[in-house]
Amino acid sequence: MVRAVNWQQPRRADDAIFDARLGRCYIKRKSGLTGNTVKLMRSEIEKALEQVRPALQADGGDVELVDVDESTGTVKVRFRGACQGCPFSRMTLERHISAAIKARVKAIKEVVAVED
Repeated sequence: MVRAVNWQQPRRADDAIFDARLGRCYIKRKSGLTGNTVKLMRSEIEKALEQVRPALQADGGDVELVDVDESTGTVKVRFRGACQGCPFSRMTLERHISAAIKARVKAIKEVVAVED
């Protein structure tokens, strides 16, 4: 069975392409990112955080998006609540948060936790 999918061709080579079938954002860039691309990327990162947030909140913690450096592909997050100072926070960052973000936004290369 073939179904129609809304697919919008990017206007320029550095625009983001969102594949609705997979729910992923792919970035093609040569010279930099446009404002709309940055907003789309941040939106997709927030959606990835929403996927892992219930598990963190069940243990009394949380995570928030601090910054996205589009040029290096680095995302900075901050742990809140019980996650601050938790000995397993590094493993949570690498195995769950980073994996969810990288699966959703292919342009992201690194996810780091920052302190207050």
